[in-house]
Amino acid sequence: MRKHLLFIILLITNLNMAADVYLKSGKVWTNVTILKELETDYSITIESTGNERTSLSKGQIIGIADKQIDPEKSSELKFFTDDQLKELDEKWAWKYLANSRVPANSTPGNHYSPLANQPNFMIKIEGGYSYRLADIEDDYSGYEGYINELKNGFNISTSLTYFFTGSYGIELNYTRFSSSSSKDNIYFVDPQTNDLFMGSMEDKITFTFIGAGIVRRALFPNRKFQWHSGLSAGYVLYNNDARMAYLPLNIEGSTFGLRAFGEIDYSVQENLSLCATISVLYGSMGEIKVNGVKVSLDQRESTSRIDINIGLKYLFN
Repeated sequence: MRKHLLFIILLITNLNMAADVYLKSGKVWTNVTILKELETDYSITIESTGNERTSLSKGQIIGIADKQIDPEKSSELKFFTDDQLKELDEKWAWKYLANSRVPANSTPGNHYSPLANQPNFMIKIEGGYSYRLADIEDDYSGYEGYINELKNGFNISTSLTYFFTGSYGIELNYTRFSSSSSKDNIYFVDPQTNDLFMGSMEDKITFTFIGAGIVRRALFPNRKFQWHSGLSAGYVLYNNDARMAYLPLNIEGSTFGLRAFGEIDYSVQENLSLCATISVLYGSMGEIKVNGVKVSLDQRESTSRIDINIGLKYLFN
């Protein structure tokens, strides 16, 4: 009963209610009218000064500040400020906390972060350019262009994050990097006859990272942008479908990896954001398998790289 206190009051009122409606997303509908005749057990309907109607789930609402409609101003959906939060503190609408995600200590007079009202779960899909950080050794003199093609590639990444507080969460992450290169008219020596012959070589490389870690998020002052950063640890899988002249080679490896990232998000809709990310993956391998045979490397092979991505995020509870 308590969580419907606000709406019970509305039902016994003869007039529709003029108000600012504050949402969990950190946004506020200003200068709107709540149409009590269209209320249900789960939603209310608001009408803007342009006579456009919007249905809102009661679970979306933090509180409602009742006030008179200003005919000189248009209704607006925008991010609310700290001053507007103080205004809410003085309204009886703060009694309507039982149906919100505002922390229990967010009572009148206490400040809380709008991040506490953000959805707990987040799915991200992104992709972009990658650059491997391994140096080109002297042994590959004359093949710098070939190696550079293998160092430059593309990646796709997806993650699922659960925020256990407004600012901190845990993340499961999957990324996949791929690059390839080929070169014709190369002289090879037949190991059995020592004869020279001409052929080609090719490498098709993939690195897959699967990891888990911690994420932190923070709001920019205008609340339209967020900054996310995180660190995760996991497993790096290496695969190279290569060919040297007539000989096919399957080269595999695996190692421990660390991934750190920083990211800027821009809110497009309440549950949808665009993101731009830069991340660094660190790791190295000391052993590989070539056609199923284990080979120990004289020098560890770097798996480190930088990713620069753009992507899309969906937030939900």
